[in-house]
Amino acid sequence: MQTINNKIGNVFNFSLEEFIKKGLIWNVFGFIISVSISLIIFFTLGFSRKSMLLVIFAFVLYLEAVYDVLYKKVQVALLLFASAIKVVELLVFWDRAVFTQMMWGILALAIVLLLAKISKGGIGDGDAMMIAVITFYIGIKHSVLLVLIALLLLIVLSVPLLLSKKLSAKSALPFVPFLYAAFFLLIVGASI
Repeated sequence: MQTINNKIGNVFNFSLEEFIKKGLIWNVFGFIISVSISLIIFFTLGFSRKSMLLVIFAFVLYLEAVYDVLYKKVQVALLLFASAIKVVELLVFWDRAVFTQMMWGILALAIVLLLAKISKGGIGDGDAMMIAVITFYIGIKHSVLLVLIALLLLIVLSVPLLLSKKLSAKSALPFVPFLYAAFFLLIVGASI
């Protein structure tokens, strides 16, 4: 069993045991939130292809949020997995709306990567990829709203920490947990 865990961990460039130990509270909390998101999605959208994909994406976003908190980076493998699911959906169920969402996602990736280069590390490349994948799943209109909500949540958390000197202006905060929280608020507030 140890060998299997290490092989799985090496694929994602971390120790599975370390991830579980460090992220235990996040695992319990995140599982409860993810199940809640799943129930809300199924309750508002019914049991459909779109709702099943959103549930899968909610779990991917949760895993990315935990990983971002623990290691200050995003797992590209999970983003590729989530993107591959959308590509398969596009190939199997040709839908112009899905194609349009993916094109907006590619445009969002280009724009946010450009902003990442301009901000000189203020926005990470992983955050840019995450925003692109979010756009694949929920479209440009909801993505813009989600990013704005995430930025608002980041500001609400950062200002008190800056004022109390627990955080400096040069500190880097993981952004994916705020995207995850914004995703939850968006799911609760509107049926995507």
